[in-house]
Amino acid sequence: MRAEAEAAAEAAAEAAEAAAEAAAVEAAVAAVAAAEAQEAAAAEAAAEAVEAAASVAALAAAAAPPAAVPLDELIAATEGFAEARKVGEGGFGRVYRCDALPSLPRVACGFAVKTALVGVGAQGLAELQSEVRTLSAACHRSLLPLLGVCLAPARACLVYPLCRGGSLEDRLYRAPAALQRLHMLGFETPPPPLSAAARLRVLRDAASALHYLHTLSPMILHRDVSAGNVLLDERGNGYLADVGLARAAEATAGSSQQVSHLSTQRLFGKLGYMDPIIPQSGQASALTDGYAFGITLLVALTGRGAV
Repeated sequence: MRAEAEAAAEAAAEAAEAAAEAAAVEAAVAAVAAAEAQEAAAAEAAAEAVEAAASVAALAAAAAPPAAVPLDELIAATEGFAEARKVGEGGFGRVYRCDALPSLPRVACGFAVKTALVGVGAQGLAELQSEVRTLSAACHRSLLPLLGVCLAPARACLVYPLCRGGSLEDRLYRAPAALQRLHMLGFETPPPPLSAAARLRVLRDAASALHYLHTLSPMILHRDVSAGNVLLDERGNGYLADVGLARAAEATAGSSQQVSHLSTQRLFGKLGYMDPIIPQSGQASALTDGYAFGITLLVALTGRGAV
């Protein structure tokens, strides 16, 4: 009996020891898993922080002056302004995408390079330099920031963050050409139609940026507000873009007068968005910008074209 009791006690001790070892191993495994999960969470948070810092919204709020970017650098980044990298075309010229530029910090969204279709010449270059100085002073969370400038007479270029959500116009109309442009921005399949709430959010953002331009001193006039010049980032935020045609407003008779309008001999703006008063008077103002935004509002809410 005594031998049996000793055997039973020994077996119980071995079982307890085995259970303790198993518990220790399980606790160690759990600790390792917890540590790995914590490291993964920290890495993910760090990656999100880096991505957020390099987002369009962060760049818009940074208020950094545009950097000088050499033309050969832009040519290399866009593969010689290849058609395969073309994502749009506007009043200034064509728009090409590129992933990185040595002269600029790397950003997650990539870059949009707007290039003039032809050489700008001496007068055009001086005007562009004036525009760049004016726009460099503008900083708003919903105004697409100017990141870089190339003032080469052969091919002037403006560099902006790439808005991978496309333009409001393309997201509304979803025509074959629009879907092709969205595909070039990274959409493998056509994105779903914008909801009413998403449209209002984008319009709110664009209106905020336009109001900001109009409250600067001197006032900056956009002169080409349209659904095609309101861009979306990957999170659905809206940005007022294509301000390459913008100008600081001027008073016509003495510096003591309130700066309220801009006299122009050239007409800018898209058909259907241009206030009829511009061809008649040759003057752009906050009111003519407001007219164009009103048409943009109607286009966005109804889904119908401006004309």
